[in-house]
Amino acid sequence: MIKVKDEISDEEYDELQKHARRMRKSMTVHERILWFQFLRKFPVRFVRQKVLYHYIVDFYCAKAKLIIEVDGVQHSEEQNTAYDAQRTAFLRTKGYEVMRFSNLEIQTQLQTVKAEIKKRLEEKLGIEIEEE
Repeated sequence: MIKVKDEISDEEYDELQKHARRMRKSMTVHERILWFQFLRKFPVRFVRQKVLYHYIVDFYCAKAKLIIEVDGVQHSEEQNTAYDAQRTAFLRTKGYEVMRFSNLEIQTQLQTVKAEIKKRLEEKLGIEIEEE
């Protein structure tokens, strides 16, 4: 469990956990594509809809402190862009790296997305990753 007592109450954490469970059951089409066609069986472990502090991230690799976000069109709206930037800045202060990919990238450039994630993990972990 990643939770800092001074930053999030037990009640808030519990509510976020419940919401994350619901989100795992109703992933978007593009989250499903990335999860089932790549991250689920990737040699370095990822989890989906992970609670980190006040946020729920789409995919998280604890070993590399790497977060993968899949952004739909709503993320291009000004208020959501500002929220995403604030959230990313906060997570960076805690030592996490956030990679963002649009639904369009997942849909049309999945091999490129996979290669970028793999390359970043190899850089962060200092290893060469062999996929099955």
